[in-house]
Amino acid sequence: MQGNNLLKSKDYLHAIEAFTKAIEINPNNSQCINARARCLLACGQHQRALEDADRVIELKHGSIARQTTGAVAAGLL
Repeated sequence: MQGNNLLKSKDYLHAIEAFTKAIEINPNNSQCINARARCLLACGQHQRALEDADRVIELKHGSIARQTTGAVAAGLL
C-alpha cells in the first residue's frame, strides 16, 4: 500500500493523504485509520490523531495496540 511506504519513509504529509483516500473508500478500515493517526501524531496534529485513535478503538472494541496511539496523542494535548 502506498500509504505504508510513505509512512516507512517518514513522508507523513503524503502518507496522511494516501490513508485519507483509503479511508474514504472504506471508512471502517481500522488499519488505515490507525496508520493515519500515527502520521498525524508525527506531524504534531495531536487532536486529529486522537480522533482517529478513538475511531479505531470504537471499531476494534478497545484493542490495546490502538489504545496506545490514543494515549500518546491525548498525553500531548
